[in-house]
Amino acid sequence: MILRFLLFVALIGLCAYAPVWLYGMALFWYAIRYTAYELIFLGVFLDAFYGMDGGFLIPVYTFGVIIGLLVLESVKPHISVYNQ
Repeated sequence: MILRFLLFVALIGLCAYAPVWLYGMALFWYAIRYTAYELIFLGVFLDAFYGMDGGFLIPVYTFGVIIGLLVLESVKPHISVYNQ
Protein backbone atom coordinates (compact mmCIF):
# COMPACT_ATOMS: atom_id res chain seq x y z
CA MET A 1 0.00 0.00 0.00
CA ILE A 2 2.86 2.36 0.75
CA LEU A 3 4.45 1.50 -2.60
CA ARG A 4 1.21 2.36 -4.40
CA PHE A 5 1.02 5.71 -2.60
CA LEU A 6 4.65 6.51 -3.47
CA LEU A 7 4.05 5.58 -7.11
CA PHE A 8 1.02 7.87 -7.21
CA VAL A 9 3.05 10.74 -5.76
CA ALA A 10 5.71 10.05 -8.40
CA LEU A 11 3.00 10.18 -11.08
CA ILE A 12 1.91 13.59 -9.82
CA GLY A 13 5.51 14.78 -10.16
CA LEU A 14 5.77 13.29 -13.64
CA CYS A 15 2.56 15.00 -14.72
CA ALA A 16 3.87 18.35 -13.52
CA TYR A 17 7.38 18.18 -14.99
CA ALA A 18 7.71 15.44 -17.64
CA PRO A 19 6.68 15.42 -21.30
CA VAL A 20 3.24 14.12 -22.22
CA TRP A 21 4.49 10.89 -23.81
CA LEU A 22 6.42 9.93 -20.67
CA TYR A 23 3.66 10.45 -18.13
CA GLY A 24 1.16 8.96 -20.59
CA MET A 25 3.10 5.69 -20.59
CA ALA A 26 3.48 5.84 -16.81
CA LEU A 27 -0.28 6.39 -16.34
CA PHE A 28 -1.03 3.47 -18.65
CA TRP A 29 1.34 1.18 -16.73
CA TYR A 30 -0.14 2.29 -13.41
CA ALA A 31 -3.68 1.66 -14.65
CA ILE A 32 -2.70 -1.82 -15.88
CA ARG A 33 -0.97 -2.64 -12.59
CA TYR A 34 -3.66 -1.38 -10.20
CA THR A 35 -7.36 -0.61 -10.19
CA ALA A 36 -6.55 3.03 -10.58
CA TYR A 37 -9.65 5.11 -9.93
CA GLU A 38 -7.48 7.74 -8.26
CA LEU A 39 -6.23 8.68 -11.72
CA ILE A 40 -9.48 10.61 -12.17
CA PHE A 41 -8.18 12.98 -9.48
CA LEU A 42 -4.96 13.23 -11.46
CA GLY A 43 -6.97 14.14 -14.58
CA VAL A 44 -8.65 16.94 -12.66
CA PHE A 45 -5.21 18.07 -11.47
CA LEU A 46 -3.91 18.11 -15.05
CA ASP A 47 -6.90 20.12 -16.24
CA ALA A 48 -6.37 22.64 -13.48
CA PHE A 49 -2.61 22.78 -14.10
CA TYR A 50 -2.54 22.83 -17.91
CA GLY A 51 -5.85 22.78 -19.69
CA MET A 52 -8.36 25.14 -18.22
CA ASP A 53 -6.36 28.35 -18.51
CA GLY A 54 -5.34 27.56 -22.08
CA GLY A 55 -8.75 28.51 -23.43
CA PHE A 56 -10.37 25.07 -23.24
CA LEU A 57 -13.62 24.99 -21.34
CA ILE A 58 -13.94 21.20 -21.66
CA PRO A 59 -11.90 19.20 -19.11
CA VAL A 60 -10.03 17.18 -21.74
CA TYR A 61 -7.65 15.33 -19.42
CA THR A 62 -10.41 14.33 -17.00
CA PHE A 63 -12.63 12.95 -19.75
CA GLY A 64 -9.64 11.21 -21.33
CA VAL A 65 -8.72 9.51 -18.08
CA ILE A 66 -12.31 8.43 -17.40
CA ILE A 67 -12.74 6.97 -20.88
CA GLY A 68 -9.31 5.33 -20.74
CA LEU A 69 -10.07 3.74 -17.37
CA LEU A 70 -13.45 2.44 -18.56
CA VAL A 71 -11.89 0.87 -21.63
CA LEU A 72 -8.94 -0.55 -19.72
CA GLU A 73 -11.09 -2.02 -16.94
CA SER A 74 -13.28 -3.73 -19.53
CA VAL A 75 -10.23 -5.12 -21.37
CA LYS A 76 -8.30 -6.30 -18.29
CA PRO A 77 -10.06 -9.68 -17.96
CA HIS A 78 -9.10 -10.52 -21.53
CA ILE A 79 -5.41 -9.80 -21.10
CA SER A 80 -3.44 -13.02 -20.64
CA VAL A 81 -1.71 -11.80 -17.46
CA TYR A 82 -5.03 -11.58 -15.63
CA ASN A 83 -6.38 -14.96 -16.78
CA GLN A 84 -4.45 -16.95 -14.20
